[in-house]
Amino acid sequence: MTVAKNQETLMIQREADFRVQRVLGIVCLTIVAVLMLAGCSSETESPAASVPDVSGTGDTKVPTVEATAEVVASDETEPSAEVNPAATTEATGESAPASAATAEPTQVAEPAATETPESESTDTALIFPTVAPITIVIPEGCAPGSSTDVQKAKLIEIASAMFPGTTNKERRRLQFDPEVRDHRQGGLWLVAEFNGDELESVVMKKAALDGQMRDAYDALFNSGCDELVQVDLTGIHEAVTTREVGNSVVTPVVVFKTRLTLDVAEGVDWANKQDLNFNEIWNQLLINPRWRKELLEAEAAP
Repeated sequence: MTVAKNQETLMIQREADFRVQRVLGIVCLTIVAVLMLAGCSSETESPAASVPDVSGTGDTKVPTVEATAEVVASDETEPSAEVNPAATTEATGESAPASAATAEPTQVAEPAATETPESESTDTALIFPTVAPITIVIPEGCAPGSSTDVQKAKLIEIASAMFPGTTNKERRRLQFDPEVRDHRQGGLWLVAEFNGDELESVVMKKAALDGQMRDAYDALFNSGCDELVQVDLTGIHEAVTTREVGNSVVTPVVVFKTRLTLDVAEGVDWANKQDLNFNEIWNQLLINPRWRKELLEAEAAP
């Protein structure tokens, strides 16, 4: 009997312990659930509470954005319109309305970039100065029967008059004073070197040299100085040249040199010289290789 009672007592204690553990488990679960609900409610309430601390009440948000948009839209105060939206975005933290408002000033400021062609034109004007018109007064020629010394002096005077003043780069147009020599086969031989105006392209520079040489040949061979049998003219321009290995510089160099003799000059129709291609008349002694290449490319261009 005693053993049976002890076993019954143990079973009752076990059932009591199990019920107690079950009750404790339910209580713990309830406490955890309450704590989780309290935490969620605190997180949902915190953003709503933080908004009034930064930007004030909800009623004041919309008027501030609308006011900044009106300032941007008006063209009266463009500098302040560019600064105020940025300040309001930092204060309110609302990036979407501010980006829409600040997009308009950038579009208004873009037309200022169209002023770049003016800066390019000024740079071009500095590189290629304006060419002043050349005023040439041709002296009187040789009188019939003039001596050799008189003809030499007269030819030098005429040649100097054909290349007066300075170039558009402020260089003396005559590189050296013209020189008249005695030709080995008889007669006089004039040599002159001159600087040309720096123009925008090789084609323009070459055309200018052609005109200056043509007019100089005309004045010299029609001067009445009958002992003149040959004239050599040399044109000088800025060009890229290599003086040392790996060292290229831009400097005035001889770029074009021609010669005209008396027998050829006598067959030229000088009255219509502007209609003639003197590159087919005079003897071309030298031309810069870079010039030759660019002239050929320009000639082959459509």
